[in-house]
Amino acid sequence: MSDTDMEALKGISPKKIMARQKAMKPFQEWRDEKQGRKKFSRTIALYGTKAMAEEAGLSEKQYWRQIIKACFLDERNPILKWRHIEKRMAVFKNRLNRLKAEKMHLFGPDADLWITIGKKRKWEDGGGENIPSFEIFTSPDWRGTQGWINFNNPVFTRGNFIIKGIELSFKNGKVIRAKAKKNEKFLKEMINSPGGNRVGEFSLTDKRFSKITKFMAETLYDENIGGPYGNIHIALGKSYHECYDGNPAKISKKEWQKLGFNDSAIHEDMVLTRPMTVVAHLKNGKEQTVYKNGLFVL
Repeated sequence: MSDTDMEALKGISPKKIMARQKAMKPFQEWRDEKQGRKKFSRTIALYGTKAMAEEAGLSEKQYWRQIIKACFLDERNPILKWRHIEKRMAVFKNRLNRLKAEKMHLFGPDADLWITIGKKRKWEDGGGENIPSFEIFTSPDWRGTQGWINFNNPVFTRGNFIIKGIELSFKNGKVIRAKAKKNEKFLKEMINSPGGNRVGEFSLTDKRFSKITKFMAETLYDENIGGPYGNIHIALGKSYHECYDGNPAKISKKEWQKLGFNDSAIHEDMVLTRPMTVVAHLKNGKEQTVYKNGLFVL
């Protein structure tokens, strides 16, 4: 699962890489269907390599120190520590679910973005599928995304393309403008793939949970960074069916579409680690700040 060359596919055409992603889609659907029926489970973890450390601007020792802290391997009882963190995260996850928000407004120097939560949604957390995982996330109704957001963290795609300085603008749920300071061509190829121009995930990480303080050049770690401001991230592409508030195994493809769950062969996380405020707009017309500068405040 770990990279020894962070740009191994640098010379490969973005079209060819996206074709491979599309070819993998039937397997992904098979896997997700089994997971929805509780017939399959997985855990993803990464072994730190020299290439990963170099891309992050760290020594191998510094890189591994971040991994050890992130996974609580320096604790006397890491499993007990994880259980404690999960209980604390569940408090905020349950509060978000009780809110029944219609929309979330993200704003700050790097964004002015509206996310529509959608019907029959629930918030989830990592649940042990990713190690580490400190995010609380949902899969919103992609059709309601409006506004703009800029991401300060680079994105490392499955094709090992490094995309830096991403800027996205949305209208009626779709990306209408996309820019990048590095590998913009690949970004646009990804966005032009089926479902690649729609939001499949919206996630918040509280800095009190995560001990990751440095850029790690790997999505598994960067989407869980704590640091001074926690992180907000969205993913373009495939939605998570486990964010359906009900039994996903009973939902047809047509029903998923009707609910605004996005279908795509890709799922690319994009991370923002700067000061941000998130305000929930509730069904009763009230507003409530739920996240500010890296902290849940609800």
